Amino acid sequence: MSLVLLRRRAVDVIAFLFASGATLFGLFWLFWILWTTFKRGLGAINVALFTQMTPPPGSAGGLLNAFYGSAVMILLAVVIGAPLGVAAGTYLATSGPNFETPAEIRAFRMLGADAVGMSLVPEVILGRHCGLRVAGLCAITNFGEGMGGPPPSHAHTLAMAAEAARDLERLLVAFVDSV
Repeated sequence: MSLVLLRRRAVDVIAFLFASGATLFGLFWLFWILWTTFKRGLGAINVALFTQMTPPPGSAGGLLNAFYGSAVMILLAVVIGAPLGVAAGTYLATSGPNFETPAEIRAFRMLGADAVGMSLVPEVILGRHCGLRVAGLCAITNFGEGMGGPPPSHAHTLAMAAEAARDLERLLVAFVDSV
C-alpha cells in the first residue's frame, strides 16, 4: 500500500474517532437530561420551565434564556443563509414622519450611524418595558437626501417597502419553519 493511502486511512480513522467521541459526549448529556426528567417525574415539566430564567444552582427556575438564545441563533442562521442583501450596522432612530435633510445625514454619519429610521426602536423599547423578548428586523427603503438614488419620496418609500416585504416574508417563513 502506498504512503498516501496509509495516511488517508489514518486521517479517516482519527476523524471517525473524534466524531464518535463527540456524538457519545452529546448523547450522554441528552440521556442524563431524559433520565433526570423521568426520575423526578413529568411533573417537573411545568409553565415555569418555559417562562422563568435559569437560576443559580440549587434554586428553582426555568430555561427561558436557553429557549430565547436558541431562537436568536436560529434567526441569525436563517438571516445568514437567506439569499437576501442582509447587513448589520448602527441604526439611528429619529422621530418622524419626515425625510432627513442632507445636513442631518452628514451629522448622523459623523455620529457613526449606518442607517436612519423612525421605526423599530420605539417598539423595541416598549416591548422590553413590557418584559417581552424582542428581535427586530428592518428594511432600508431609500437612500438619504444627497446620498444617491432618486430623491426621497413617499411613493418611492412605499414601493421599496412592498418589495422588501416579500423578502422579509420569506425570511420569517424560513425562521418559523426552522423553529
